[in-house]
Amino acid sequence: MNYQDLKPGDKVMVHKEGTPWFGEIAYKVPKSRTKVVVEDTDRGPGWDSKSQSYKGYYPKGKGAAGGGWSRGQNHDFGREFTIHIKYLTLI
Repeated sequence: MNYQDLKPGDKVMVHKEGTPWFGEIAYKVPKSRTKVVVEDTDRGPGWDSKSQSYKGYYPKGKGAAGGGWSRGQNHDFGREFTIHIKYLTLI
């Protein structure tokens, strides 16, 4: 991915920490050739787009990640993060 190809409004997947999440490029960081500010647009796995509310889900896996019900809300939704372009994938 080339820094010049990125523009505000581009949809990206961020592979930095933990589970990959979806975002949208807000703007390029001034005086930087490798960093952009990404707004988190991923509401989480419990979001129901039909009813526009959280319905929750049953996570799969073992230990704390598996079993039981979870609301599935992403508390970082709408926040902006400064990310290096090596962690981004255009979608």
